[in-house]
Amino acid sequence: MELSEEARQKPWKLQNEAVSHGFLPGLNDIQKLSRTKTAIESFLRSLRVGNDYIPDIEKHCPEAIELLPEVLNISGAEIDARHCLKRVELHIRRSGGASIPAHQDNFYHCIQSGRGAKVLVPLGELNSKNGGLTFLDVRVDQKLLEHMPSKIRNFSATISPQALAKAATSQTSYSYKAGDASYHWLNSVHWAKANSTKQDAIFLVYRLEEPGSVLDESLKARYEICYEQHLSLIDQLDK
Repeated sequence: MELSEEARQKPWKLQNEAVSHGFLPGLNDIQKLSRTKTAIESFLRSLRVGNDYIPDIEKHCPEAIELLPEVLNISGAEIDARHCLKRVELHIRRSGGASIPAHQDNFYHCIQSGRGAKVLVPLGELNSKNGGLTFLDVRVDQKLLEHMPSKIRNFSATISPQALAKAATSQTSYSYKAGDASYHWLNSVHWAKANSTKQDAIFLVYRLEEPGSVLDESLKARYEICYEQHLSLIDQLDK
């Protein structure tokens, strides 16, 4: 599906003055999306243990890469020149499952520039009721906030209540139909309520970074401490 020039340019052209997220209606071709969904559902049925998060689904379902040209052409050649795919994440929002705590992705990824982005592609309808993300309307140049260990599996860190309250501003949730997508920068502040519907919801996240991006060792050390504390909390919950 072809986007208008305005729709293509807006998310990336305004990166220095826009909020750190945006909606991309009709980004993906429905037939490609359907093939990807079928392959992923088949792969998930083959697993002995149900997973809510697979960090590299493209290694198991290469069909996910079919959507990459559309993801990388939100703004034409401009994003091709600045970003490269790091991995494709699969998130499953289970019916009645856990919420996603407020966080910034770069607390986990520890990219020195913090200038990467993610494109979220649902495999069906997605909204705030079935586990879709809610974003704080912070600027694209939002700094990394203070995080603390989380008690939620697959999300080892969460923004401290004090830091979240200080950063609080308006917030936005999107209602996606098949083919829609959204983007958010690595320092976007976001979270999700538990899936209150009777059906699981599934979405892909394409993680993009600037070529030559490097890890910030100080951020990595801080994250690793938080991660160990998170594992300790989970271990206590399992006892």
